[in-house]
Amino acid sequence: YGCVQRQDKVHKIVPEQLIWQHPDSALLILNSYNVEKLDKSQLQTYHLDKIKASLRVGVSVLPDSIMPLFRYFQAKKLRQQSGEAAYALFIAYNKQQQYDSSMYMLKEAEIYLPFMDSIYSGMVYYHEGVLAEREQLFHIASERYQKALPFIRQSNDSLRIACCLRDAARMQISDTALRASL
Repeated sequence: YGCVQRQDKVHKIVPEQLIWQHPDSALLILNSYNVEKLDKSQLQTYHLDKIKASLRVGVSVLPDSIMPLFRYFQAKKLRQQSGEAAYALFIAYNKQQQYDSSMYMLKEAEIYLPFMDSIYSGMVYYHEGVLAEREQLFHIASERYQKALPFIRQSNDSLRIACCLRDAARMQISDTALRASL
């Protein structure tokens, strides 16, 4: 027993893939679900899934409504949900243009990547590339986009794949031009 890693127990009402690919359908299912039979941990996961689906359809969610979930999951050592809540906080802070807080939460999400669905790895690395590009750190941006690509390819989301390929190519060109100008 001492050598066996403990898996976080997660009660998922809707699969993660549905939240990413069809968030409107995920919201319909979540909104019609009877939550009375859920224990506290399951209820917190349910609320997190609703927040993630809402963010995916473009609904603004205040970071203050996500932070208690993040703290709850951290206190319970539920690593998968902690990472998902950190990523949701990143998105919420970023939409409010609170870039220091968003960067902090993106780094928090990165800590939990080994416990999360692979699409999160792709999205965290992709957003790190975007942030590095904003700071004109083209070599870092290029590396992050390249690191994101295998994970994003697994999602079969052609728009995300195209964006990642486009941005990675653009960063290689920018990095080459920058080095040539030195």
